[in-house]
Amino acid sequence: MQSNRINQLLYSLIIALIGISCSGRKVAEQEPRADLGETLDSIIGSHKGMTGVAVLSGDSLLVAGETSQLPLMSVFKMHIAIAVLDKGIALDSVVSLDPSTVRENTYSPMRDEKGRRRFDITVDSLMYYSVCRSDNNACDFLIELAGGIGEVDRCIRRLGIDDFSLTETENSMHEDIVRSYNNRSTPEDLCRVIEAVFSGRALSPESTQYLAGLLGKSSTGLDKIASGIAPEAFMGHKSGMSDRNADGIRMATGDVAAFRRPDGSTAYIAILVKDSPETDGQSAALFKELSAAIYDAYSK
Repeated sequence: MQSNRINQLLYSLIIALIGISCSGRKVAEQEPRADLGETLDSIIGSHKGMTGVAVLSGDSLLVAGETSQLPLMSVFKMHIAIAVLDKGIALDSVVSLDPSTVRENTYSPMRDEKGRRRFDITVDSLMYYSVCRSDNNACDFLIELAGGIGEVDRCIRRLGIDDFSLTETENSMHEDIVRSYNNRSTPEDLCRVIEAVFSGRALSPESTQYLAGLLGKSSTGLDKIASGIAPEAFMGHKSGMSDRNADGIRMATGDVAAFRRPDGSTAYIAILVKDSPETDGQSAALFKELSAAIYDAYSK
């Protein structure tokens, strides 16, 4: 009887261990289905322009379409915010802006609201205008505070991310539209930048919370990645878009975002498009189709 009892206990233990092992495999099976890459390639192939996509979730990386460096446009305002915070500049510091330094012929809600006059503004407000509302004047003032665009580039490289290039300001891109191609990144490394923010790897806990909050309040480009993700899962993003050239080609549009998975982990999506002749509506549809397919696969 004692022997039978021991055998029963051993049997129960073996069954429990098998259950744990099977449970581990079940978790692995919950990772995105194998055909997601094919789905993304199919969506990319149905649109015009050069499109690159990357999805990062833990140690899992999925890339589709173009894997080379593509233009960032205003997405680089996230990189600039990282550099400003890394420099330790107090957010309540006050900067005086002269009308002669506030450009008229550029996108600038700050200028429109403050008017053409000398005014004082906190670094916190400059960050809000640049990250949340994609203000070009605020962006260039923050680049100066960070020590120049070269210092922004070096700051991101110190995170161990290097398949990108930052050489231009909003003003230099406006002066020569071709320079819009110079600030660029692979979709993979763009994912790694936003991951460095939300994971706390890039900044102090206080600065991490602050920048994640700004990205969560970013109000431009919500017809891109956000349109394909459940609102309760969406955590934040930074988008960007160029002007069209003389041939009507949109030189670049992009977005990078974070969303929460059902298990509580965070996943990151980067989508960059170069030289697209499509309408803004067609472009928005591309972003929605891609992000919806990704969210569907990663939210099971």
